[in-house]
Amino acid sequence: MKTAEDYEREFEQAAAAVQAKQTGRGALRVVARGDHVEMESYLDPLDEPLDRPAKPKRQAKFSAPELWDMHFPPVSWIVPDYIAAGLTLLVGAPKLGKSWLSLDIARAVAEGGFVLGDRHCVQGSALYAALEDPPRRLKDRLRRVCVNKPTNALTIWTEMRMLDAGGLDDLRDWIAQADNPRLIVLDVLNKVRAAPMKGEAPYAYDYRSVEGLKELADEFNIAIVVVHHTRKAEASDKLEKVSGTNGLPGAADTTIILDRDGEGVTLSGRGRDIEEFETALEFDKDTCRWRVLGDAREVRVSDERKAILEALAGECEPVGPNVIADVSGLANGNVRYLLHKMAKAGEVQKVGRGKYLHPDTTPPNIANNANIGEDEA
Repeated sequence: MKTAEDYEREFEQAAAAVQAKQTGRGALRVVARGDHVEMESYLDPLDEPLDRPAKPKRQAKFSAPELWDMHFPPVSWIVPDYIAAGLTLLVGAPKLGKSWLSLDIARAVAEGGFVLGDRHCVQGSALYAALEDPPRRLKDRLRRVCVNKPTNALTIWTEMRMLDAGGLDDLRDWIAQADNPRLIVLDVLNKVRAAPMKGEAPYAYDYRSVEGLKELADEFNIAIVVVHHTRKAEASDKLEKVSGTNGLPGAADTTIILDRDGEGVTLSGRGRDIEEFETALEFDKDTCRWRVLGDAREVRVSDERKAILEALAGECEPVGPNVIADVSGLANGNVRYLLHKMAKAGEVQKVGRGKYLHPDTTPPNIANNANIGEDEA
């Protein structure tokens, strides 16, 4: 739904177009009359000097030795190991929980509290632009994620102008008046991105959509997190699931993917200032917060080991990998690999060749079973 500001902006644009057309027609009539004096009044504005691009506010040219000797402050972490100062894309499928995570990050920064379980955030002002949620829903979410009444360090917007129509200026104004601004979250990108220009290439459009945000984040050394959706098509690399072209992740400093598959939910990230990560997450329905369980691969291996032990617990006789895979639902190759490691670690009993027992099960006569199931080894 359009706001009053939207209608006002459209009216101003239309009025400017009408004025330009009327000015052009007036100039043509003057030329037709041959009135040279009045013609000068139309040409005078054209004699004014053109605006020149502003010089970069920061030094942008260095000799190699100069750069070698320069000292820079360490990376400013907003969420340690996950979100640093700069532009971050937070991408996930609809209704997966991106907004819960975004709000919780903003809350943690405003409070100087914890997020994702054990990540402590340095306190500072945070702006959360929840552009798909009405105030009533946001109030309910605040009461769920906040233990105490939030402070003025957390600002919430439910509407804002498009980035190319004053939105960037509004963000700049908020930064100027905020006390120790550290984080801006825009949820979601499609609510504020500019329309593509005629003939603009998709990559160029995507890059331009967030380029101004990247510059703003760098100028003030804050984090700007832009929430976006994944594309429907599958990708071998989770970080290639961003909807659109590579222009969006190309412009951003960090791309983070919230994803769910048959093995659970993961948070994967790659960026210029962070170590690549893939962590397993768990959503707490009571607090409506996400919590890191650990490295996704290690957590999943641990879960698979547990499934193997549960499968063996129901067997009184030694069984092979094929039976365990059928009972547990795990891939046969994974079962064989883990059984070998678990047997070496003493987590399962290997009885004869290719047969296994739960560690708490008393093994039968090994001699009678030594040659059973050789095909399953």
